[in-house]
Amino acid sequence: WHLNMFTLISLGVGVAWLYSVIGTFLPDIFPAMLRREDGTLPIYFEAAASITALVLLGQVLELKARSRTNTAIKLLLGLTPKTARFVRSVARKKIFRWNRYRSGMYCACVPAKKSRLMGKSWRVAVR
Repeated sequence: WHLNMFTLISLGVGVAWLYSVIGTFLPDIFPAMLRREDGTLPIYFEAAASITALVLLGQVLELKARSRTNTAIKLLLGLTPKTARFVRSVARKKIFRWNRYRSGMYCACVPAKKSRLMGKSWRVAVR
């Protein structure tokens, strides 16, 4: 069993709908204290339909937000430079991939269209 929010919503909406159907077609099986002053039973078709519609609207909005988030993350990942210059001394410069970082190395990003760090240098602390 994988009980979640949808289980709870389905159970509540289903009970409200079933109560309303029975109350509409067989109102005499319910006790008198559940009836209104005019003798009718309250029914909850509108409430069940509204809850269902709001849950579906929430799902649509959540999927839209996830899609936008995925797109934004992919765009951000596309900004990472593929190579970097590691400077061990001023005279020697080498180009390595990002996964070749070592503790104590100095790094300067290779200027490129995708790099937001053009011309910046920092000390890399890798553990």
